[in-house]
Amino acid sequence: MRGTPEQINEILHKIDQALNELVALRMDEGAPFMVAWAMAYEFTDASLESEANTMDGVIVPPNQSRSASRGVFELGLDHFTRTS
Repeated sequence: MRGTPEQINEILHKIDQALNELVALRMDEGAPFMVAWAMAYEFTDASLESEANTMDGVIVPPNQSRSASRGVFELGLDHFTRTS
């Protein structure tokens, strides 16, 4: 993996801050704080694109439990599979 642990932690911190700001914009009152978050992403580059391929990854805060991360992904799935 390219990048130092410090660089990766700095980016994770920026993502955490951005998510907290997004949640705060959606709140009518109070000061929300992030309980858990997880992010999945898909990407490609020129060589992958030429083969019609992509890669993917997952990002979670370094101190977040595996069960909390999995639970957040399950919650995301629920949002996309609701029928009502």
